[in-house]
Amino acid sequence: MLDTFIRFVNRGNKYLSALFVVVLIAIATTFFLTDLISDQVNQANNNVATHSFQNKYQNIKHEFSLYLKPITNAQLFARTNDSSVADYVEKVLQAQSMDSLVYRNWYFIETNGDIGKAYFNSRKEHDSSSFTSWRYERSSIIKDEQGAYYWRNQSLIETEQGSIHMGYDLDLVRLHDYIGDLDSYAISYAYVFDQKGMCLLHPDVTRIGQNVFDFNLIEPADTTFNERNYSKRVVKSEYLQINVTNYIRKLQIGGSTWFVSVNFPNSIHEEDINLIKKYVTIIYIVSTSLLLFLFYFFSFRLRREYREKEQLQQEKSALALQKEVAEKQNAYFQLQQLKNQINPHMLFNSLNTLYTLVDKDQNLSKQFVHKLSKLYRYLTDRPENNICTVNDELEIVREYLFMQKIRFDNRLVFEVEIMAQASLYQKVPYLAVQTVVENAIKHNIATTDTPLIITIMVDTDLLTVKNNYQPKRVTQDSGEQFGLRYLRSIYEYYHCDNFGSYIENGHFNCQLPYLT
Repeated sequence: MLDTFIRFVNRGNKYLSALFVVVLIAIATTFFLTDLISDQVNQANNNVATHSFQNKYQNIKHEFSLYLKPITNAQLFARTNDSSVADYVEKVLQAQSMDSLVYRNWYFIETNGDIGKAYFNSRKEHDSSSFTSWRYERSSIIKDEQGAYYWRNQSLIETEQGSIHMGYDLDLVRLHDYIGDLDSYAISYAYVFDQKGMCLLHPDVTRIGQNVFDFNLIEPADTTFNERNYSKRVVKSEYLQINVTNYIRKLQIGGSTWFVSVNFPNSIHEEDINLIKKYVTIIYIVSTSLLLFLFYFFSFRLRREYREKEQLQQEKSALALQKEVAEKQNAYFQLQQLKNQINPHMLFNSLNTLYTLVDKDQNLSKQFVHKLSKLYRYLTDRPENNICTVNDELEIVREYLFMQKIRFDNRLVFEVEIMAQASLYQKVPYLAVQTVVENAIKHNIATTDTPLIITIMVDTDLLTVKNNYQPKRVTQDSGEQFGLRYLRSIYEYYHCDNFGSYIENGHFNCQLPYLT
């Protein structure tokens, strides 16, 4: 007997060493997954930021081209219709005055220093005689007496009748509102400035007309580019007060040079991903701690019961021997339940499923973590006498199958039919239903064409778990019927002989009678 006990202890030490290796692998996997997620997040964030910058730049370039279209069209018209350019320009400006962005527009003809035909339109009263003193300047930002800023665009067109001066001022506040409405759902924001740093557009309207080199970390040197046609760096935004990826690119349009600066916040996607990474780390830590605790409890409990059985074997008669057999069976049932609780294979499969789910659906990932924690809480909080209600078993099976559905998708179908509501409060062995369901998933083929259909029927006298019988071709005989043998042993211990399983009409049926 002493030699047998020593061999058992030595075998337990081997199990402990194996478990220690598993724990180390789990810890290493945690760090590896964390680094992998970080790399993927950074790469995805960089791609999104670059794509957002390119879209924002092209949108601004397109809008600026539209604003300069009256001048461009007039210049093109003058090449083929020199004699009627003035009439065309006047019609263009009259049509343009309907645009709410246009504060004022004008044109006049100058011949040998004398002013001929002229046109002037403004949203407010102005001294129309002064506009003839405005001479050609392609594009500039001006400020009026009330402190309002305007974007002035002018063109000089030489014709046989004389020099045609045309121009118009765009209200920068209205332009700010218009651009903002076009891209109101964008994550990034942009501002535009000229070669001197004068700000034409900015999400903060109070910055319009100011020099960006004074209120921003941008320097004139940042507007020169080497290999790429744009610059990229990480800076702290003076507008959002957070770190952003800043892009600057030159915008050459209408003979004028502007610079477009696009800023993309770095922390938008990282916060949610970091939270998921935190949950994954917590799951690994809790699971590893649980494995260590359960293994210690299992070893301590088994050794104590072994000593008790040895003592009973020496002191008791045949009646005591029969009782010892019952105690051994009880220990065997508890041992199997502890193994079911530990179930590292299911744990690591669940964590692998969670890992593949993190980048696809964050909300579903959170639900998955919640279901997994609820399942393991049920596994660790073993009920008194290892007996629980049908309702408790169904609830934990639903949590278990929720996670399996994510893995199998439409290859797995689950149904519950309750013919007797009162039977939900009947008693069944702890984890009996979950064991049968897990056995069905483990040993049957589940495909899209032939999904595995599991049906749980709660009747008056017993609970039946039924599934379409489509066994896997390659199985291990030693483990195929382990779950059913385990349940049969439990029912024999409770002297209940109605437990059974059979195949009928292409379906595998397992009957779980209620315990009284």
